[in-house]
Amino acid sequence: MDPNPPLPPPPPPCISSSTSQVLGKRKYDHQPTMLVQNQDRNSGGSAPQVLSSRLSTSRFSELLSIDTMSSKYPGIQPALSEPTSSLKTTTPTLRATFIHTTPHSIEVGRRPTIDRNHSQSLGSVVLGAHVPSVERPRPPANPPRPKRQNFRPSRPLQNSDQVYSDLWIHILSFCEPKFLLEAKTLSSDFYKLLAKNSIIWKKSRINHYGADMPDCPKGLTEQQYVDLLAGRGCQSRGCHVEGTFKVHWMFQVRLCPACFKKRTMNDNELARHREHRLPCLSENDPPPRDGRALWELLPLARTDGRREANSRHVNAETNDWALDRGRFAFLKTSFARLEDEYQKFRTSYPPDNGALMAWARKIHRETMEHMVEANKLESWSKEYTKTVQPPKNQARRQQKIGFFEARAAKMSPPMDRAILWKMAPFRRNLKGQSPTTNRVWETLWSKIEPYRWQAEQVEQFEQLMASDLIEDVPQVMLFRRLHEHRRGREAVPRSYQPEQKFVLQFAQRELARCLNDSVADEDILLLCLRNVFDAYNKLETPPIGLNFDGTTGPYRLSLDDARMIVEDVLEKMIPPHSVRGRVVFQSLRCRGCQRSDHIRTWSFVDAFEHILQTHARLVGEGLEYYQFAIPYPSRDLRGLLAEDGGAVFKFPWYTVLWPRNLPLVPRHQDVSQLGAWQPDVKTEFITLSGPLRVSAFQGRRPLQEKFADDEFALNFIHAAKTLNGVQLDGRCQMKIALKYALDLYAKKHPTEPPLSAFLESLDQLSTVNPAIELKFGCGICASEDHGSRTVQKSKQKKTMYALKNHWAASHRDSPVGWGQGMMDLPGEDEVLQQIMQVDKKLQSQKDALAERARKISTNIRKRPKSKSSVVLQMRLAAEVLDELFPRVMVQSYA
Repeated sequence: MDPNPPLPPPPPPCISSSTSQVLGKRKYDHQPTMLVQNQDRNSGGSAPQVLSSRLSTSRFSELLSIDTMSSKYPGIQPALSEPTSSLKTTTPTLRATFIHTTPHSIEVGRRPTIDRNHSQSLGSVVLGAHVPSVERPRPPANPPRPKRQNFRPSRPLQNSDQVYSDLWIHILSFCEPKFLLEAKTLSSDFYKLLAKNSIIWKKSRINHYGADMPDCPKGLTEQQYVDLLAGRGCQSRGCHVEGTFKVHWMFQVRLCPACFKKRTMNDNELARHREHRLPCLSENDPPPRDGRALWELLPLARTDGRREANSRHVNAETNDWALDRGRFAFLKTSFARLEDEYQKFRTSYPPDNGALMAWARKIHRETMEHMVEANKLESWSKEYTKTVQPPKNQARRQQKIGFFEARAAKMSPPMDRAILWKMAPFRRNLKGQSPTTNRVWETLWSKIEPYRWQAEQVEQFEQLMASDLIEDVPQVMLFRRLHEHRRGREAVPRSYQPEQKFVLQFAQRELARCLNDSVADEDILLLCLRNVFDAYNKLETPPIGLNFDGTTGPYRLSLDDARMIVEDVLEKMIPPHSVRGRVVFQSLRCRGCQRSDHIRTWSFVDAFEHILQTHARLVGEGLEYYQFAIPYPSRDLRGLLAEDGGAVFKFPWYTVLWPRNLPLVPRHQDVSQLGAWQPDVKTEFITLSGPLRVSAFQGRRPLQEKFADDEFALNFIHAAKTLNGVQLDGRCQMKIALKYALDLYAKKHPTEPPLSAFLESLDQLSTVNPAIELKFGCGICASEDHGSRTVQKSKQKKTMYALKNHWAASHRDSPVGWGQGMMDLPGEDEVLQQIMQVDKKLQSQKDALAERARKISTNIRKRPKSKSSVVLQMRLAAEVLDELFPRVMVQSYA
C-alpha cells in the first residue's frame, strides 16, 4: 500500500458575509477558518476561506511563513488579489493556504499581511515548484517575562508629566492648601500649573475652610490669599523667622513682631514737618471733613504698644472710623507715598482745596472698603480658630489617645492609663501629625517600656502627696526628723550641726577664691557650689553626721547643704536685692526648659520647686528629674519661734542627695545646645568670658565713598543703608553709622555738624534701614547712676524730636556734644562684643543649613527650610564693618 496516497480535491470555497474574525473556537470542526478581505476593493466585507491544513509547502515557489509574510508584505491588512479566470477553483492543482497567526506574533504586535499591489497574485503562483524545506521558527517555550517596575517616591513614573492637566487640576483642587504651597516648589510643572489656574486654589480653600469664609479680598490673587491663610513664616524681605502665622489683614501681609515694629509707625513718631492735616469742611460734606490728620486716610492697625495688633473698626452707618481707643499704626512706605501725592496738591499754585478734598474722599472711600474686608476676615479667622480648628485637632488627639491606651492595655504586662500619661514620648506623639498605625505604636512602645519603673515611682509620689495619710509615709517621717536636726540655722542666734559647720567652711573658702579670680557675677553661685562639691568628695575622712537617708556615718551632701550655702554664705556676702545681687541670684536657667524664644531665669530655691512641679512628673530618655519626686510634708512645719508661723516646704530638700551635676546653668549658656541632663556625669563648667575692652574701630579708618567728607547727611544715610540686613540691634547700627559720618566730617571741620543736619536725614533713614528705631534715651542722663525722679524718667526711650527738646532744655551747655551724649548708644567695646556674638550665631545657623542640605540629598523625606536662602544670604557684621571701616595697613621699615 502506498504510504502517501493522493489527497482528495478540496471542496469549493464557501463565501460568507460575516465580517467578524474568528480567533477562538473553530467555526468548522473539519477545517480551520480564517478571514480574508473581500477581493473587491470597493466592498466593505470579508469572506472566510476554508484552507487545507495538509497542503504541502513544497508546492509553492516561496515559503508563506509568518516571518516571510511579515517581511515581504508589510502592508496593513491588504486584500488578496483576484485569481485569474483560467484557473478553476475545483482543479486539484489549486490548493488553498492557511495563514497562521501564532501567539508569538500577537504578543509582539505583528500581523501577517499581503501587499495588494504585488504583481503576482496568490492564484498565479506556480504550483509544483520545488522549494527547499525550511523549518518554521517557533517561539521560545518560556518567553522572558517583563521585569516589574518598582514604584517609589524617588522613582516616579516617566510619563507623569504627560497626564492631562485638567486631571491634575481636578486632583489638586481636593488637596489641602498647605500641600499646594509645598507642591509648587516640587517641580516646574506644578509651579506653572498652579500659577495659571487660580480655580485650584479657590476650590482647595473652600473645601478646607468651608464655603462660608469671606471671598478673596481686593488686591490679592487666590494664591496669595491661600498663602496668607495656610502659609508660615514672616513675609518681610530679609527676615529669617519661619514660625510666624499672624496675618495683619489691614496690610494684607504676614509679619513677625519685630518686622511689624520696623515697618510701621504711629503719629507720635512723625516729625513736625510731616504732621499734615486736611482742610476743615462743613458737617454736610461727606467724610473726611473734620480737618483730620493725613495718616488717617491709610489702613490702620490698633496696637497696645507691644505684640497685639488688630484692624481698626469701621462704622458702617457713617462710612468712617469707629471710636476706638489705643494707638494706631500705619505702614511707613504707604505714608511716604501718600505724603508725596499730598505735597503735589499743596505746592500747586493757586492751591486747589476742591481737588485736594476730591482726592482725599477717593482715598478715604477705598480705605473704608478695604478695612471692612479686613474686619470681616479678622472676625472669621478668630471664629474659625475657636470653633472649627480646635474640634478637628481635638478629634485627632482623642483618636490617638484611645488607640494608644487600648494597645497599652493589651501588652504583657499591661500598662495602666496613668502610667502611660507619665511618659514624655507619649505626650509628644499626641502633639504631632503622625497617623495612628501599628508601626507608630511599636516605635512608641520601644521608647516607653524601659521607663515603666520610673513612671510608677512618679505615680506613687502623686498619689501619696494627695492622700490624707501622707504623714505616715516613711519618707515624710524622715523629712521631719532631719528638719528637727538641721533647723538650728534658722534660730536666733543661729546654731549649726558639726557637719553643717564643716560644709560652711568649705563654702567660704571657695567663695573667696571665686571673688579673687574675678569670676563673672552670673557664674559665682553655680561655680562656688561645684567647687564645694568637688573638694568635699576628695576628702578621705569626711565628718560624721545624720545623712539624707536617715543613717549616721560619713556625711554625704544633700540639696539642703546647697541651699544653706546660698542663703548663709553667698547672700551674706552679696546683698540679694542689690543690682549685683539680682544678677548673681536671679540668673539661673533650668536645664529642662529648652525654649529659646522665651528665656526665664530663676533663683536657686524657685528653680528646684519649678523642676519638681514641671519636669519631675514626666519620664523618658534624657529625663532624670523623676529622682526629685520624693514625698515630703504638705503641711506647715513648726518653727522655732512662735511668730514664725511655721515653715512651708515645696521641695524635699533634706531627703534628696546632692547630684554631681546640678540641673541649672548660668543665664549666658544656651540650654538647647547642652543636650540631656545627666546627674552623675561630671561636665565642664563654661564660664562667661570677660568683656573685651577693645574698640571695634581700633586700627580702622572710614572709607570715603562718592560723597564728600563734609556731606554729613549723605554719608550717614550711606552707612545706614549698608548696615541694613545685619543682625545687630538698632542702637548698635546707629552707633556705627553715626561714627562713620562724624569721622568723615571731622577731616575737614574741627567741630561737630549741626544737629539740624542730623534731624533732616531721619526721614530718609526710616526708609533705607527700618531696623533703626528712632527712639533713644538720653545719653548723659543714662550715665548717671543716681538722680532725681526727673533724671530717671529722662532715661526712658523717647522719639527723636522729644529727645531734641530734652537736649535743648537740659544739656544745651554741656561740654559733651550731641553726637556723643544726646543718644544712649553702646560703647565701642560693646559694639565689638555684639558683632562677635551675632556673627557666631549666624555662622552656626549657616553651618546647620549646609549640613541639612547635605542630608536632604540622601533623604527624600526631608524638605529644605523655607527661609534657608535668606539666612545664607545674610552678611556677617564683621564684613560690613570692614566695608565701612577698613583696617589701616601699617608698613614696617626695616
